[in-house]
Amino acid sequence: MSLSPAVARQYLKAMGIESWESRDAVPLEDNTPSAIVPGQQTGLRQQVEVDPAGSICQTSVESFLQSFSDKPVLTVRVANARLLLLLEAPKLEAAGQELLKSMLKAIEFDFDEQCLGYFEPLETATGNVRSFVGNVQPAVIIVMANFIQSADELARYRAGLHRLPWINAPVAVTMHPNALIRDSALKRPAWEDLKRVKALLDG
Repeated sequence: MSLSPAVARQYLKAMGIESWESRDAVPLEDNTPSAIVPGQQTGLRQQVEVDPAGSICQTSVESFLQSFSDKPVLTVRVANARLLLLLEAPKLEAAGQELLKSMLKAIEFDFDEQCLGYFEPLETATGNVRSFVGNVQPAVIIVMANFIQSADELARYRAGLHRLPWINAPVAVTMHPNALIRDSALKRPAWEDLKRVKALLDG
């Protein structure tokens, strides 16, 4: 069941977004690791100030996607779900978790029914991305990252949905909820990213 406009506005207001306009999804066209489908671009600061330690986005998009399957992950919740959420450390703060719940609710998903994992050092991981994805079989993977790259590189990560040859689910990259709490200007571009995911799932 679709959310009524009034209910959708309530969730968006909780995210700090007063209004929005729907946009058509951009179709996936290629199935190679480096393929990026252009999408709606949104103005961002030239650089997001975060702790660079352990960031998955220190490398290029191509390098990230090529090494994606082997990245160690700590699985928090595994179940059959359409969305697989992979987050960088640190784990969600209370405010970040509430924000993520509102974000998912706005695209008609229940946070507690989705799969969740964190990128972790190898010694604390429970497996890697490939094994996690194999257990879950999601429709879409959403990577929520702390960015330290330039605005251009950030735009390339967020430009659309990435396809990899070993998995049917496309990969969307957006900002970590904790980063949205620190900088409310990032909420609108993160919402644009989720709208692309929603349009794909509804297609």
